[in-house]
Amino acid sequence: IESDLRDAIERLNPELKGRTDAVLAKVRQVALSASSEGLMSVNEAFTQLLRGGGTVLMPDSNHDEPFRLLDFEHPDTNTLLVSDEVTYRGARFDVVLWINGIPVVVGETKTPVNVAKSWKDGARDIYASYEEHQQEFFAPNLLSFASEGKDFRYAGIRTPLDHWQRWGSSTVPATVEGWDRVTMSVAGLLTPAVILNLIENYALYDRGSDGAGGMTIKLLPRYFQYESVEKIVARAT
Repeated sequence: IESDLRDAIERLNPELKGRTDAVLAKVRQVALSASSEGLMSVNEAFTQLLRGGGTVLMPDSNHDEPFRLLDFEHPDTNTLLVSDEVTYRGARFDVVLWINGIPVVVGETKTPVNVAKSWKDGARDIYASYEEHQQEFFAPNLLSFASEGKDFRYAGIRTPLDHWQRWGSSTVPATVEGWDRVTMSVAGLLTPAVILNLIENYALYDRGSDGAGGMTIKLLPRYFQYESVEKIVARAT
């Protein structure tokens, strides 16, 4: 959403006055290279942009200066938006979470009209169709999720269905299931603070892992790993 992204660039980078269009061009260039460079490679490059790793040339000084796209220190000062039925180049995404105009989460929801319909149908749409044919939209993607109201699963790009994980909380009984588990997952994972924290500190790219055939795979934490790291950091600080 260019208007939201433009506002964020100007708000977060007052020292780059007059270079907003150059920053936008840099961001657009990275996203549109997905079809030629490969989605995983571009997703990693875009994650670096989101973490403040991008630079733009300043004509007056002839120096490259860094720019920010997200405010990690103050999550609620970002422009936060949830929209449904988002259409993009022949696809329709059920739910999209945007931060400063950047689509960082895509969700597919299914109605369990029969016992055969599950979250896997939504995950399959994302993995086998959207990530293949609408790659540019997933260049900045942190994670995607799928749910039919009985279960909730999430994963990073190009994750096979058997590796989509559940989100939860160590503060509630492990026996919580169904709609209660789904709402708990949404409330625990899809909050601005957690999503921004995952973007800034947790998303990893592992090259040549066993069984990956030498390919790069994207790694995201499971909820107990996330909770443990947060407690360790809080205790250490």
